Amino acid sequence: MVVSTTLYHSTRSLLRIAVSVVSLGLAPLVSAAGLTETVYPTGIHPTDAENVQAAIEDGGRVLLKARDASGIARAFNFGPPTSAGGFVFTSEGLTQDLEILGERSRGSRTTIRGGFAPIILRGDHRTTVRGIFFENPRSAAIVVVRTAGLEIAHNHIANVVGDPAPFLPPGATKGQGIWLSHFIGSAPCLPCPAEDIRGEVSIHDNVIENVEADEGFGVVLYGTDADVRVLRNQIRGVNTAAIYSVNNHRPVFIANNYLEPGPERSPILSFGDAILIDNTLYEEDDPSDGPTQIVGNTLVCENAFSWCIDLWGPRGSNIVFNRVRLTTGGFQRGVSIIDVDTDASGNLVALNRIEGSGEFALAIQSFSGSPEIVFDSNGFLFNQMFGFDALVADVFLDFTTENSLVLGECATYIDLGTNNVVACGEPVSALRAAATHDSPPGSARSALRTLGSGVEPRT
Repeated sequence: MVVSTTLYHSTRSLLRIAVSVVSLGLAPLVSAAGLTETVYPTGIHPTDAENVQAAIEDGGRVLLKARDASGIARAFNFGPPTSAGGFVFTSEGLTQDLEILGERSRGSRTTIRGGFAPIILRGDHRTTVRGIFFENPRSAAIVVVRTAGLEIAHNHIANVVGDPAPFLPPGATKGQGIWLSHFIGSAPCLPCPAEDIRGEVSIHDNVIENVEADEGFGVVLYGTDADVRVLRNQIRGVNTAAIYSVNNHRPVFIANNYLEPGPERSPILSFGDAILIDNTLYEEDDPSDGPTQIVGNTLVCENAFSWCIDLWGPRGSNIVFNRVRLTTGGFQRGVSIIDVDTDASGNLVALNRIEGSGEFALAIQSFSGSPEIVFDSNGFLFNQMFGFDALVADVFLDFTTENSLVLGECATYIDLGTNNVVACGEPVSALRAAATHDSPPGSARSALRTLGSGVEPRT
């Protein structure tokens, strides 16, 4: 009866996801009223940042030109990619919606070169940042501390320079392309008010490549209270994860992205994950995290320690229609669900294609080691794994799993749980699973909870 209920709810989830994908549309989230203010690049630092700052002070529509006033292709010069670099910011008191727009002109594109987090959004208004090439920024290209609605679209972010962070080892750096976090402020706060980032957030059709940082990400979503959509982005060349989502209080929808983190860039926080979801970091403070929908993405993971889709403490999340390719083997996993301080129950992993080789194609594993924290009613349904070469087993269900259902393709499995149903493959020795609890990737991921907390105040 329990298994039948799990299958029923899993089928309903698949139908809801299919309807969502078919009906998904992206109307502009922000349409600022009034005339367009035009800003031309001069190629002079700090003049360029000062001119853009003056233009965005009162909100409205701001167009950053691809060519200077004499028609010559020129970048906005925000200075060196150091702490002395330039940036612009929206004031906390600004309530008028704002659009910061780039353009293409005769083969040239609006470019902001250098700077230290060149665009920082901290006003209580809706904002669009669209069509800009960010070249060689420090820390991040776009930082969002507060917003009532956000669209970041059709931007290209390349060669981010990491910034030293106090919670990392000496000399280590942290960097990301797009960074949403209510933890960033004039003073640290734990927990911080998630409602600072609210409304609808859409991050779509961006290209992010080459984040030169030990703890490196493409897109970071940290503790928002917004309905978030991350769609059709291309992210390459990050050390830790292409998309990192932590303790967001409302649903996060990650769909149709191409994510290729690439090989290890540094041994510090070297995950190489395509998608990393952590709903456990501040669970003791607020257990109200929303579900994550991961749909129709193409993921290529090369780092030998990568768990390509890696979920910590998810509840009611759906991982469907994704194509996952593991290129190295070793400790790699296709989809991994783990607990840390909270259970991970009611999740659906279905109709994904897992290719290559690795430790497991699909795994549910206990990190807490506590029998009181259980994985209840999770489903692995109709995933394609016949092209997968498992070094341990295709499917792994740890000792705290209960009422799990595995249907479809698999050649081998390890089931240490209670009342699970595995309707494929052959069981293999549980001794093969013993080493997974102390594997190098597992130890490194535990370190993220202390080293990579993302709490990085900026005055």
